Amino acid sequence: MKKFRVAAVFSDGCVLQRGKTVCIFGEGKDGALVSATLSSENGTVLAENDSIVKDGKWRVFLPPVSACEGCTLAVSCESDDAEECGGISFSDVAVGEVWLAGGQSNMEFELRNCAEGPEELAKMNDTAQSVRVRYYYTPKNSFFSPRFYEQEDASHWTKWGDSLCSENGSCATWSAVAYFCAKRLSQALGVTVGIIGCNWGGTSASAWIPRARLQEDVHLSSYLDDYERAVSGKSLEQQCDEFESYSIQRERWLEKAKTNPPEQLEPDPWPGPMGCHNPCRPCGLYDCLVSRVMPYTMKGFLYYQGESDDHKPHTYDRLLATLISQWRSDWGDRTMPFVIVQLPEHRDANREDSHSWCVIRQAQQHVWQTVRNTVLVPALGLGAYDNIHPVHKKELGERICAALLYDVYRQKGAAFALPPVACNALRSGSKVILTVAHAGAGLTFRTDAVRLEHYRDMEARQGHAVPDDFTGMEVCASDGVYHPATAEYVQGCSDGVVLLAVTAENVTRPTGIRYGWYNYGPVTWFGVNGLPLLPFLLSC
Repeated sequence: MKKFRVAAVFSDGCVLQRGKTVCIFGEGKDGALVSATLSSENGTVLAENDSIVKDGKWRVFLPPVSACEGCTLAVSCESDDAEECGGISFSDVAVGEVWLAGGQSNMEFELRNCAEGPEELAKMNDTAQSVRVRYYYTPKNSFFSPRFYEQEDASHWTKWGDSLCSENGSCATWSAVAYFCAKRLSQALGVTVGIIGCNWGGTSASAWIPRARLQEDVHLSSYLDDYERAVSGKSLEQQCDEFESYSIQRERWLEKAKTNPPEQLEPDPWPGPMGCHNPCRPCGLYDCLVSRVMPYTMKGFLYYQGESDDHKPHTYDRLLATLISQWRSDWGDRTMPFVIVQLPEHRDANREDSHSWCVIRQAQQHVWQTVRNTVLVPALGLGAYDNIHPVHKKELGERICAALLYDVYRQKGAAFALPPVACNALRSGSKVILTVAHAGAGLTFRTDAVRLEHYRDMEARQGHAVPDDFTGMEVCASDGVYHPATAEYVQGCSDGVVLLAVTAENVTRPTGIRYGWYNYGPVTWFGVNGLPLLPFLLSC
């Protein structure tokens, strides 16, 4: 028998989605009547409804409300057994826009650790009234235990500039990318924006999908097969003991890392032994994080992930499409906008280029072009040499906001938010005529000397030469070998389409063309809106 409880994602200061039917939910005793009332700052009832508890769960649906602040949400329960019921009231509730920030470490990357974060946090008191952003951090526990429920019960929404948000407080731990997106979005829309942080570093997309969906797809079930092999013959007790030992070892390693140079450290033991506690296991974070906040009424999802699936890049489009389908189904809205951050440039300095990130980027673009109501935001040009965690997050957050203002809120035009996209390649003698859409007034070429030098150095370690005037464009000869190429304008059209003639020395009959086809390298072609040309691989 369950006692009356409102889901932990509701608290003082929470943000409810404007303009949509709002779901308030929780647990209780079967047959009990649960009522919810949203009132304005002056006590006027804005919305109210009730529902009966069934199978230990309840959902109350409130009719849509316009944006406002200072509201009160009261939820009460009536039952023959008074001990199993009660009531609770949440104050300082706002109605505005709500987005879930999902993914792995680059979405998780905290505001205090990004390049722009310290300045942003230092002026928090001065911006407390103008920055209308609030944040709920889904507790990061990968295993259901007493500690899980204790942390969940203690979780709550935080508000920019409140007493809990000091430089080292909760605001400092917000997702930097999500914060900068929400800040700009709030300014553009004139409403409070709430972010639900639901992310965990180092995790595959398979961790955020339920078991049944992975099992039913022969291309994705290998994630489950890998897990079963890893835990074969181990009891739950053994798995728990192994992970506890690992956790102690990792804490010691992190302490040493604070005061010792990398060359003096033993290898980082992360991600630890696979098992029931490991957050990287398939399905685990769907159960322990996603399910704890669904179906909190929101506008949509912001998703920055893919790095940890580069070992299986050729199935990533299926994996990502499955995740999108599942989350939309869980929230009961097949049209919910889903933002995909396309991976930036990255490569470990001493590793050969596997081109796996190229395939992941292509998969992300394919999902964008085939799954409705998805938004693609390129992170190219914002990556860092030999660092999987670029510290500059503000520009990416603002790129995401620009895409939302065009694709979701219809406040901006395509020229403002869409990246240039190569959509066709046609051979014309020794040239490739490349058609680029969403190019606005044209494309600009930027010399990327820093990344070119990094790229040249990394390629030299594998015995590959790179010319000084490398543009990122490459043309394929009839023998399948790609050669550095140059491009010149053929034609620019009023509808934002640009034609480029691309040629490579000694390639007389090109069979294909590619751009940016490396994990890390020069980022050179941009639209006039400052967004990079999406990497591509085309036949001609």
